[in-house]
Amino acid sequence: MTAASAAPVQHVRYTETADLLTATPGIVIQVTPLRHHDFYVDLTTVRLGDLVLVLGACSPLSLVASAGPATVVLQFPMNNAADALILNGRVLPPFGFCLYGPGAELLRSSTKDTSYAVLVMPPETAEMHLAAETDGRLAVGPGEHVIRTARPEDWDRMARLILSAADIAKDAPDVFETEPPRLALRASLLGLAGKMVSGADNAAHPVRHEAPDAWT
Repeated sequence: MTAASAAPVQHVRYTETADLLTATPGIVIQVTPLRHHDFYVDLTTVRLGDLVLVLGACSPLSLVASAGPATVVLQFPMNNAADALILNGRVLPPFGFCLYGPGAELLRSSTKDTSYAVLVMPPETAEMHLAAETDGRLAVGPGEHVIRTARPEDWDRMARLILSAADIAKDAPDVFETEPPRLALRASLLGLAGKMVSGADNAAHPVRHEAPDAWT
């Protein structure tokens, strides 16, 4: 199934793995179902200028997602799904999230039906809003990813904001047809994302896991 690209809000249910290849802007995705019946991936995409919010729900699956050379990705589970979501070989800790630099490879497995959120943005936007307060540099470079643990209060505020945006996108998508609501949501998401990254446990170090062939 495909969706028109012009609408600020898109709701798509995918039941064929091949259709997911370019389902998320700036990311190439290859999926292997882990359940041989009732496979699905539901994606709600909200386009906010240079920032894209993707709300996903899926049946058990394994996927390889390669960020484009001009794409930074922030991903975290929703609705207490952290224990079922394995990112790049690690089960996320409570309040955990993963940040991917340009060209990085995301390896994800979910052992049960799960939901998650993804923020997709260009590097210049990430550097402006997600750079650590200590040195002004982004926590990941090209081909790198890092798993961090946010402060609980920052995580809770982000989760509430995303769930609120999801409700509006579902029940009143026309709200996002005009620019002011899109700009307001963009500013709120980037502001909270910056707090999550800068206030996170910084003991983790970036890991390089690059997938250069995905964009050739």
